[in-house]
Amino acid sequence: MTRRSNIWSFIMCLFFLLLSLSAMYSTFYHTWSIAPPAYILFICTVYTFILGIIGIKDQSTWSARFRSWFTVITMALLSFILFLGVFRLFMISEDLMQTTQSPDKKYTIKLYLIDGGSASSLGVKGELDGPLWFKKIIYRKFRMDHVVVEWNNNYTVSINNHILDLQKGETYSD
Repeated sequence: MTRRSNIWSFIMCLFFLLLSLSAMYSTFYHTWSIAPPAYILFICTVYTFILGIIGIKDQSTWSARFRSWFTVITMALLSFILFLGVFRLFMISEDLMQTTQSPDKKYTIKLYLIDGGSASSLGVKGELDGPLWFKKIIYRKFRMDHVVVEWNNNYTVSINNHILDLQKGETYSD
């Protein structure tokens, strides 16, 4: 049991580490996010951490010890980082302002008003919906509290006079 926990927790550790890095990359570079929401990743990393604690009893070889300690340390740090990300979701409000679809109903954009409280200004965020939970942030503008959306054709949209070609994957952020 402890040997299996050791091996599976290490495999899950690598998998969730890659998913988390993928989520961070997609946030910074406005690409499609394939990772599930942060709270799902947080629950999975806590589960992997617990499996790593169970697997730490397997001290048969140096590789088993390395897997155990790598899993426990990595999942503890990743769980803490994801906890801060989940906590941030409770502190920053995102109110749905408008949902718009392309004329051919192929693209759906949800526009949110972002309010970080008294320490930040209002902003607008536009997310393009994809399959399953996949999303892509295509528009982000701070110091703004309204949005005007016009579709030029089936794949070109104008958001507050910023024209985005969704077929080419264009995004806007200030």
